[in-house]
Amino acid sequence: DPHANLVLHGGIVITVDPGARVAEALAIFDGRIVVVGSDDDALARAGPGTRVVDLDGLTVMPGIVDPHVHYIQNQTPNREAMVEDQRLLLENGRTTVGIPAVIPFNLDGFDPFEELGLVVLRMHFYLGYNNSCGELTDDFWRSASFDRSIEHRVAVAGVKIFTDGGACNSPAVSWDYPDTPIARELEVSGNGDLYVTTEEVASVVADTDSRGGMTVIHAIGDRGIRTALHGLKQSIGDTGNANRHRIDHNVLVLPDLYARYSKLDVTPVVFGNFGSCRERDGRGWANIVPAGNLDWMRAHLELMAADPGLPVASTAMSPRLAEHVPPAPQPRHHARARRGNRRHL
Repeated sequence: DPHANLVLHGGIVITVDPGARVAEALAIFDGRIVVVGSDDDALARAGPGTRVVDLDGLTVMPGIVDPHVHYIQNQTPNREAMVEDQRLLLENGRTTVGIPAVIPFNLDGFDPFEELGLVVLRMHFYLGYNNSCGELTDDFWRSASFDRSIEHRVAVAGVKIFTDGGACNSPAVSWDYPDTPIARELEVSGNGDLYVTTEEVASVVADTDSRGGMTVIHAIGDRGIRTALHGLKQSIGDTGNANRHRIDHNVLVLPDLYARYSKLDVTPVVFGNFGSCRERDGRGWANIVPAGNLDWMRAHLELMAADPGLPVASTAMSPRLAEHVPPAPQPRHHARARRGNRRHL
C-alpha cells in the first residue's frame, strides 16, 4: 500500500459509523481516509513524505453538514468579510453548508471568490423563488441547471421558497395573534403573512424536481407548514421524494401534521440555538404566541416521537455552535448559476 499523505494519531476519532466506533488514529491518502483504527494501524502507513500529527488527546470528527447558513452570502461582495465568515464556519466544524435564497447579486459576489481559489467550504446554493418579504424574484432560477455531485465545491443544488414571514413580516398561523405591546412593536397582527398558495409550491417543486434539483421550503407558522406539505403532496405525491425536497424551520407544528412528513418522505430541518433574528434580542415568537398554543412551538421531540424513523436535520443558524440566546419565554421542549454553462450542485 502507498504511504499516507497525512496521519493523525494519539487522539479520539469519532467515526459516526453504524456501530458508533471510536478510534485512536486515521490515515489519509490522496484526499481519502484509508485507515481508521489504532495508532499502530495508522502509523504503519507513514513514510518519508507523510505529515504526522500527534493529536495529544484532541478529538477528530466528520465535518458538520449545516443545511441552512446565510453567513458568507450576507457578506457578498465584500471579499474580506466572506473570508472571515468562512473561517468562523470552519473553526466551528462546518465543512459543507447549504446557502438558501441566493439571488444574482450573491452569485456575482461568489464568482471572484471562487475564481481566486478562496473557497474552502463546500457550498450548495438554493436560488430564491421569492424573498423573505414574499416578493417574487425574476425567473432566473428557472434557467438554472442543477448538479448535486459531491465532487463540486461550489454549485447550485436547487430552489428556495418562502411560504410565510419570520425574518420579514410574521409567520402564518391558524389563530389571531394577540393584541399586545410586543405584537404591536413587531407589527404582528391577524393570522400573519402567508406568501404562496399550495398550487404555487406544487408548481415550483415540480419544476425543480424535473431538473434534478432540491426545493428548500421556509415554513415557520403552522399555516406555512401546512401549505408546504400540501404543495409537496400535490407535486410528488406517492412517487417518492428522490430529490430530497425538504421543509426548513418547522417552528409551530400542530400534532395533526406530524405524520405527514414521513408519508411524503420529507425531512424537517429544525432550528438549533435560536429560532429567528428577533429571538436573539429577547423578542421571540414565544412572546406573541397565545399561552395555549405554546406546546406546539418547537415540538420537535413530539414530532420525532410520533415517527421514530423520521430523519430530522438541524441547523444552528450561526457559525458558533455554542452561541447564547438571551432568555425569553419558551415552551417546554427545545430540543451558479453562472448564467451560462456552470456546474451546479
